[in-house]
Amino acid sequence: MVVLVTDHRLSVLYHEHDGVEVSESQDGQFAGRVQSDKDVLREGRIRLHVSRLRTEDSGLYVCEMKTDCGYGSESCRLNVSGELIQ
Repeated sequence: MVVLVTDHRLSVLYHEHDGVEVSESQDGQFAGRVQSDKDVLREGRIRLHVSRLRTEDSGLYVCEMKTDCGYGSESCRLNVSGELIQ
């Protein structure tokens, strides 16, 4: 599961269980904007593509993985900034 952690709440970006995406867990903020790269998943890695980034997508992202072999997590911070184009 990949979640966005902000000062206000936790938002689920992506959730997969037994190889199947659990879309009903996904926060509406990310609906239709997240795709998983299945090729690297077969190699034991995860790569997500988020399209149409927004400033509210900024925050701490945490990826939690649970398998029969154990548990692991990693995090990264994303800062999305932009300027108005006229």
